Amino acid sequence: MRKKNLLTLIGGVCLTLVLAAMPFMAACPAPTEEEGPTLPTEEEGPTLPEETIKIGVCSSYSGFAASWGPEYHHVFLYAAEDVNAEGGLLVDGKRYKVEILHTDTKSDIPTGVTGAEKLIYRDQVQFISMPGMIDEAITPMCTKEKVIMVSSSYMREIFKAGNPYNFKVLNMSDDFAPEMVDYLLEYEPQIKTAVGVTPDTPFAELEMTTMSRYALEDHGVEWLDEVRYEPGTTDFMPVVTKLLAKNPDLVCLGILGSDHPPVIKAFRDSGFEGVILSIMATPTEMIMDAFETERESLDKFYAVTMGWWPLTPKGEELRSKLIADKVLFNESAEKHAMFPYIIFKAIQEAGTFKDPDKVAAAMEDIVIKDPYIPGEPEWVFGGEESYGQKHAILAPMGFTFVDLDKWEPITIEMLTPIVP
Repeated sequence: MRKKNLLTLIGGVCLTLVLAAMPFMAACPAPTEEEGPTLPTEEEGPTLPEETIKIGVCSSYSGFAASWGPEYHHVFLYAAEDVNAEGGLLVDGKRYKVEILHTDTKSDIPTGVTGAEKLIYRDQVQFISMPGMIDEAITPMCTKEKVIMVSSSYMREIFKAGNPYNFKVLNMSDDFAPEMVDYLLEYEPQIKTAVGVTPDTPFAELEMTTMSRYALEDHGVEWLDEVRYEPGTTDFMPVVTKLLAKNPDLVCLGILGSDHPPVIKAFRDSGFEGVILSIMATPTEMIMDAFETERESLDKFYAVTMGWWPLTPKGEELRSKLIADKVLFNESAEKHAMFPYIIFKAIQEAGTFKDPDKVAAAMEDIVIKDPYIPGEPEWVFGGEESYGQKHAILAPMGFTFVDLDKWEPITIEMLTPIVP
C-alpha cells in the first residue's frame, strides 16, 4: 500500500505565482541593514568584456511579497556571478558580462511599474524578470521596446499570441490539478467534501475555483464553500468558524504565503482534524518552524511545492548560499534559480543577445535540465494550442507531506503539468 511507503520515498515543483509567484501574505517588515538580506559581493575574477548583457529583476524587499522577493533577486545575482567568474557568458564564440539590475517593487504595482520603466528606458535592459504582479502592466512597454520578459505569473492573456516577448515560467494551478487530486484521494480516500480559503487577490479565482474546486468536483468531491479574506488580516477565526460550519473533510489553502501558519493554527485550534492542502507557493520550512512544538497540527497536511524534499545537493547548495546572505529560503527559490539559465540558454542558442526576435524564437525550443529534482527532468516550453505560441513552461512540481516522526518534509510524487 503506498501510504505505508511514504517514509521511504525521498525526493521531490510547484505561488506564488508564486508564484509565485505567485503568493499573497501578511505584511512583512522591510529588512534592516543588520538583520536583512545581504547582497553577494563580487570576488576578483577574470577581466570582463565591456559589452554587457543587462537583465532587470523586479521583486519586493518589503510588504506581502518580501518573503520571496529577496531570494528571487539573489538567484539572478548568483547566476550572473557564476558566468562572470568564467569571463562572461559565451555567445557565438565571444564572452559577455552579465549585469543584474534590480528594482524593489515594495509589493506595490505602481511602484513596480515605475521601477520597471527605469530599468527599460534608463538602464536599457534587454531582459526583465519578475515573480508576477507587475507583468500585465508592463507588457505594452516590453512589446514596444522588444524587451524579453520572463515571469512566474498566473496570468494567461499576456502570454498569448500578440505578445511575442513574454514567456511564462511558472505553471498555472490547473496545469497539474487533476494529477494532484488523483494523488490526494489515493492517500486520503475518505475525502468527500471540501472548502477553500484564500486572500482576496487577482489570483483568487485561479487559485481556488480553477485549481481546487473544479478538479475536486471532477473527482466527485463536493465543494461546499469558499472564503476570500482581505490581505493583511490577522484574526482568522471568523473565516475558520464560517467554513467549519459546513463540516468539510478537506480545507484547501490558496497562495497564503506567511499567512499559512496562523490559518492552519486557527483550523486546528478550532478542532478540525481533517486534511489540509496547500495548493501552491508553500513555505514549508516556515510552516514547520511555526509548529515545532505543535507537530500534530501538520498531521494530514499536504502541499504542492515548487521544490523537492529532501533537497538535492544543488538545492542544499542554494539554500546554504541564501542563508549565508540572510535571505529566507523557500523552495520556490529552486524554481526561480532556473529562470536566469533559461535566458542564458536562449541567448546562446540564438547566438546573440542583441536581436530579441532571434532570442524569442530560440527560447521557444530550448530544453533545460532541472538539477533541483532527482533525475534532472527537462523543462521545455509548450502551450501552442492554448496560447497560440510556445511561451508557457512545462516544469514539474512536487506533492509533499510532513513526516511527523522525522520532522522533515518528504516529496512523495512529482506532478507533471499539461499545457496543450
